[in-house]
Amino acid sequence: MTLPWSHRLPDIAETFPGYGQNLVALATVIAEAESPRRMSIIDLGANVGDSALQILNAVDVDVVCVDGDPYWIPFLRENTARDPRVHVVHAMLLASSEEESKRFTTVRVGGTTRFVPGGEKDMGSTTSAESLRSSLPELAPMRLIKIDTDGFDVRLLPGVARAYADTVPVLFFEFDPPMARETGDPSPERIWGELIALGYKRCVVWDNFGGLLGSWPTVELPDVASVLEQSLEERGYHYWDVAAIHGNDPHNIAIEHAFCP
Repeated sequence: MTLPWSHRLPDIAETFPGYGQNLVALATVIAEAESPRRMSIIDLGANVGDSALQILNAVDVDVVCVDGDPYWIPFLRENTARDPRVHVVHAMLLASSEEESKRFTTVRVGGTTRFVPGGEKDMGSTTSAESLRSSLPELAPMRLIKIDTDGFDVRLLPGVARAYADTVPVLFFEFDPPMARETGDPSPERIWGELIALGYKRCVVWDNFGGLLGSWPTVELPDVASVLEQSLEERGYHYWDVAAIHGNDPHNIAIEHAFCP
């Protein structure tokens, strides 16, 4: 895999071997439950393609890699070009049409990108969840959607879930309230009510190093998530990785029990 020298992924993987492996394990569990039916995965905030490559090394699926930062696209294309199961989309996914007119400053640190309000940069190439789906009609059902967009996760999640509602995908996302507020989202905690309204009744939660924290009914998570308002020293990690599981998912119990028996 090709990375810029500034990318911290090798150091993180060496220091925290469990980092990112929860996503790979989740993809594997869902794919095995779906077998022999084929499935697809969306990787929003694909960066250099590291998540996609690890998933594809474990299971035979199609992966749609979406990233809006032009800096990462050459690395993403080079790293995935030899695998026909990867479909690269260079565009910023928008939560609403109103976001098209907004200006952002691009902040790249240690191998990640976040967009903060203000500055002179427009959104560049953009797409909506509905347009993304219609652009790839030939793919197998979308059963896992991973969102890692450094603060935009909560804003994007409901729209993506609605666009693929008929396939009841598992939603894997970062929940980092301070980061979300930095990108201009004043109330990221609303995501729990939105997930409940969309039918997502259970969530498996890990810390950002891949350590399992447990599983809860979604309705309980507003209280449980209050830990993320504590200091880093108090909680011992930065943010949550969350897998939200739909109540109508035919494998919902099996998926949750694979991590929390």
